[in-house]
Amino acid sequence: MQDRQKAQDYRALLLADTPLIDVRAPIEFEQGAMPGAINLPLMMDDERAAVGTCYKRQGADAALALGHRL
Repeated sequence: MQDRQKAQDYRALLLADTPLIDVRAPIEFEQGAMPGAINLPLMMDDERAAVGTCYKRQGADAALALGHRL
């Protein structure tokens, strides 16, 4: 029942031409997105790389803090 409601909600959004903003990385957006969505990534590729490197070297908390600063 809940899944059916979600599908109906998505359908209503699409039929109403509701603006959809996809904040994923451009490469993720290119692999598939909702019809009509526009891509406004939260971070640029170099920022994502910096957060990933920070995560590997210093852990999740440090990477999260860096992401918030960026």
